[in-house]
Amino acid sequence: MAIALCRALSIPARYFTGYAYQLQPQDFHACLEAYIDGHWIIFDPTNLAPLNGLVKIANGRDAADAAVASIFGNAQGTGIAVDCQVVEDSFLPFKYKGGQKGVTFK
Repeated sequence: MAIALCRALSIPARYFTGYAYQLQPQDFHACLEAYIDGHWIIFDPTNLAPLNGLVKIANGRDAADAAVASIFGNAQGTGIAVDCQVVEDSFLPFKYKGGQKGVTFK
């Protein structure tokens, strides 16, 4: 919905799929990127994962362009193991937090 809203307002937007570090439980996560003032800026409408904790896998026009997996036929998943580690010990997660006077970082 957020991508459609951006596009309706003539703001270029694209689907973002990534792995969310510090999401409990850790899993893949869908967000969006909007092209604002010459830069692609990431937004997480769910506010479930820290924005600086997302590892980009792919982006595209929608989820069909950047699917994490496309399964055809009779397939059965037996397991998955993905690990994401912080390079620096001083990782401080930040999220958008709406305030009365606009968007602030927490």
